[in-house]
Amino acid sequence: MEKYRSEYWQVDLPVEWKVEVEDDVVSLFHPDSNGTLTFSAVREQEDISDEYIEELAAEHLDAGAELFDAEFESFSGVTCCYDDDQEYWCEWYLCSGPVLLFITYSCPLDDEGEEEDVVESILESLAARDSKNLH
Repeated sequence: MEKYRSEYWQVDLPVEWKVEVEDDVVSLFHPDSNGTLTFSAVREQEDISDEYIEELAAEHLDAGAELFDAEFESFSGVTCCYDDDQEYWCEWYLCSGPVLLFITYSCPLDDEGEEEDVVESILESLAARDSKNLH
């Protein structure tokens, strides 16, 4: 398994999974699958608060989704999953100090759960990178 490293975060990339980067959005996917895991990150001037994370996810609360705490090695925040027409979505709003990470996983509703284990293993490998020390 190889690592995918961005400026602010890194994950283990499963065998045969591909990476596409477009406009600061990183998409991870298996070419024979219908699901896509996307990451977008921004670095703020100050550490990001839990309240700010919950404000970002508030639209899902208003729509009736239930938020759950999410914690990975150096990132923490909230997550929720929901159906939208014929699509299944999971979203994570995470922070590590001043880095805000927004992650989504989407697939056709009929494929819900097929990649759950591999997506979980990718997220469990999620770690922050200290961009000041990058060469």
